[in-house]
Amino acid sequence: MAITEKLNTAWTTNSAMDAVFEVRAVIQNLSNVATEARAQIDAIAAGPNFSTVDAEIKSEAQACRVLVNSLVNAFGDHTDFINWTQP
Repeated sequence: MAITEKLNTAWTTNSAMDAVFEVRAVIQNLSNVATEARAQIDAIAAGPNFSTVDAEIKSEAQACRVLVNSLVNAFGDHTDFINWTQP
């Protein structure tokens, strides 16, 4: 059974409904926050004030950006779950 069907069934039968949908909402929020953070990091890093930042600091920021990007990409594999809305 596809994840969407399982979510729909859980919704209609109230099978652990509150916990399932609270977890899904938290995960959706995290996905949205990570996506926005990646965009903000990119905008700041592309700005003129960041061009004068020490190379080691830039390297650390880039390493963190890679982590955020990996998280955003991983969430992309679970959009049926993350973006599900109750029927």
